[in-house]
Amino acid sequence: MGLPIRTYFLNENAPWLVMVNGLFTGKGSWNDCLAYIEGFNILTYDAKGQGEGPGLSQSYSLDEQVQDLKNLLDEHKLNEVSFFGLSNGGRVALKFSSLYPDRVKSVVACDTYADVTPILKLKLESWLKAHKTGGAKHRFDVAAPWVWGESVLNNNPDLIKKYRDLSEESVPKNITSLIEGALSGTVDLESINTPVCFVVGEEDLLTPINHHKKLKEKVKEAELFIIPGGHASVLEYPSSIKDSILPYLRRQHGLD
Repeated sequence: MGLPIRTYFLNENAPWLVMVNGLFTGKGSWNDCLAYIEGFNILTYDAKGQGEGPGLSQSYSLDEQVQDLKNLLDEHKLNEVSFFGLSNGGRVALKFSSLYPDRVKSVVACDTYADVTPILKLKLESWLKAHKTGGAKHRFDVAAPWVWGESVLNNNPDLIKKYRDLSEESVPKNITSLIEGALSGTVDLESINTPVCFVVGEEDLLTPINHHKKLKEKVKEAELFIIPGGHASVLEYPSSIKDSILPYLRRQHGLD
């Protein structure tokens, strides 16, 4: 059984952009972002443990997530795609690019990471402990200050409430398996030959600006954009896509 997808088809000559979700989000999380992406056929999907995706019974490793993404592209016969990944989704896209460079035109990796640093390990482990102790909403409340920018917490509480309510619909074992997967694996950034655009929210506390500067230094052909928001920057301020991310993607595909 393949992963659940949703496609937005422009025309047969348009390049494909594959959106890779953040850890606890589904393909619907991109809805507000799609309004700012022009010139691409778009594929969104739910990985295992996300949205309508198959359930998980054990840790969902980075390598497994990448293999599932490869299977998805094989199934739909997609090559030379660009990726737009958020957080763990950015890491999946980077790992895929390091392994299958001939399949990837470019990568946009937002608020992401390659290796689980000691400080990131402590943050993610606190989420896992909160989830096991108090359930979905407790995990959300513990994670919220790391994920959402202060400006959004102050000015758009409805967005936070929306994702907090959605968290209660999650299957407990899926959340455990996803966090355990996020705590494992590594990406060899120095082996990536694909153009990469790192994007970081100026208020990102989980994977901050200096962290992204270090990521950029390890990739041969990389750019770094700083945009409004926290660790969920493009979900918090989707209009920022049109000013930096979209021009980057269009340039990589010769659309401008």
